[in-house]
Amino acid sequence: MDKTKKEPLTHDTIIGSKKITAAEFRKFFKLELRENYEEYPLAWSVIKTSSLHKNKSLREIINECLNPKEILDTNLITSLSWSEQKKVNPVIEDAIPEVLSGDEKRIALGLAEYFRENKMKPFFHLHNTWKGVSKGKIIYSVLLINENKWFHRDKKWLVRLWLDNISKYTDVLEKEKLNDFIFSHYHRCVYCKSKEYKNDGQHPKTITILGKEVTDFGCWPLLWVYDPNDSAVEKIKWLIQLERNARYS
Repeated sequence: MDKTKKEPLTHDTIIGSKKITAAEFRKFFKLELRENYEEYPLAWSVIKTSSLHKNKSLREIINECLNPKEILDTNLITSLSWSEQKKVNPVIEDAIPEVLSGDEKRIALGLAEYFRENKMKPFFHLHNTWKGVSKGKIIYSVLLINENKWFHRDKKWLVRLWLDNISKYTDVLEKEKLNDFIFSHYHRCVYCKSKEYKNDGQHPKTITILGKEVTDFGCWPLLWVYDPNDSAVEKIKWLIQLERNARYS
């Protein structure tokens, strides 16, 4: 049976004018935006949910990726909506000074530099949130807090750690006296005292951490470190390195 060869996507291809697979979009964006095409939120959105961009040409999509609208001229990064942030793909070092100052700003910028130097580049993820990956999976995120402050207990910034393989390095945690840090910063449920959520079967959760049962766990990832100081950041680096080693072992 003869199969008609599909024409490759071009700049003039209109999204929605024909059936286009995610693989075809990936191939096109890889050619146009190179290997890091997934770091462009708009390109990723087209790959995942092309229907949101129906009737747009791929030329328009590429232009928006490479030349985001000048909405930053009159707005702070952290005041933009998520959809606006996705268009400009903000760099975390540009956003940090909008929320933090003094030592907090220094510490946050230093941590961002550490991530870059260790091949865990922070790239835009969610509203006011940047993440880094290791072995193809998220390992940390950084949130700059300018909303939902009641949920975050009026803190300014948050580092979350995905310690998926923590069971593989429990001996090191004990040796380096990191157990106390784990138990001080696992995510405690903020709804525990709320009449609306208390005893709903989901808030809080009971889980086991390092062989110890805790009954006030909130939600994943395991560690939520608010407003870390220099000492806390050094422990964060320790934990990230242990997790990375475990993922590659």
